Amino acid sequence: MSVKIRFLKKNEIYKFQKLVKKHFPKKNHIFVKKTEIINFYYNFSNLKKIKILGLFNCNKLVAAQGLITMDNWDKNIKKHWHLAFTVKSKDYKKDCLILFLNYIFNLKPKFLGTVGTNMSTAGMVLNKLSKIKNLDHYYIANPVIKNKISKNLIKNKIKSKNTQNIKMLINKKIHKLPKTIFAPKKTKKYFVNKYLNNPFYDYFLMNFYENKKLLFFFVFREIFIKSINAKVIRIVDFHGNFPKNKDISQNIIFYLIKEKIEYLDFLVGGLDNKILKKIGFHKKEREMNIPNHFEPFNKKSNFLNFGIFLNKYTKKTLVFKGDGDQDRPTIL
Repeated sequence: MSVKIRFLKKNEIYKFQKLVKKHFPKKNHIFVKKTEIINFYYNFSNLKKIKILGLFNCNKLVAAQGLITMDNWDKNIKKHWHLAFTVKSKDYKKDCLILFLNYIFNLKPKFLGTVGTNMSTAGMVLNKLSKIKNLDHYYIANPVIKNKISKNLIKNKIKSKNTQNIKMLINKKIHKLPKTIFAPKKTKKYFVNKYLNNPFYDYFLMNFYENKKLLFFFVFREIFIKSINAKVIRIVDFHGNFPKNKDISQNIIFYLIKEKIEYLDFLVGGLDNKILKKIGFHKKEREMNIPNHFEPFNKKSNFLNFGIFLNKYTKKTLVFKGDGDQDRPTIL
């Protein structure tokens, strides 16, 4: 028996799609229907090889492991990887994930993690490498709108005047990145290619200034649930430093009220709850309901987990939902 692992060539996408179509549990997967999505998330620069590892048994593709890599959108950000989509043939009985992990560790990544893993399958293996935890879920709710999606959220009081000297500007332009104390070090090119030029979702930047100095920005997209005529904002990424003892919630609340948006939320690992509390965010508790799935829309609230298996950064590392493959289309 001849077993080999290598990155798939771009002209082998059809082999990957055939594997997904035949062996992925959920039928009509978007990877089978939309090659453009595979190319965007795994081969943005149209290279000869795509960021999907293939396990070949006697030259037949029997399993595949996707890697969401930062250098997919900026080649200068090396070896920061998230394990993503996984599929294997039902005929191949051995544990493919162990083989993929051995291959990946031999490539000596600077960072290896995952966002969103099935604890009944891959999570059982990954949890032995490093504890799988839930991302923390934070939000700011619209205090005047009737809830159609969320439940039991704490609502900030509206202040008649914003005394924090913090300005908020929403646009799709990056002139210069703000300084940050967090890792990984993302670049302007990365944000532009991955989010602002994304062909599937319409992302925006929510910029926060103090005395005309850009402190930080959120990357977000607006989600409209047509069936119940409701809108929410989901933050998927971040860059910069949070202000000390400055409440930004009023800036956000005024925007939510103006645009008739029910709430703004984001999922993150590695951020101190005290920092987010000071700037006006609330942490989602178990009795609260904030959905995670919108394609298709599922009103049920679910936690999203993450794991970090290798981390050579010296700075504090943050993990956002947008870092893995949890914010890509599942329906088009």
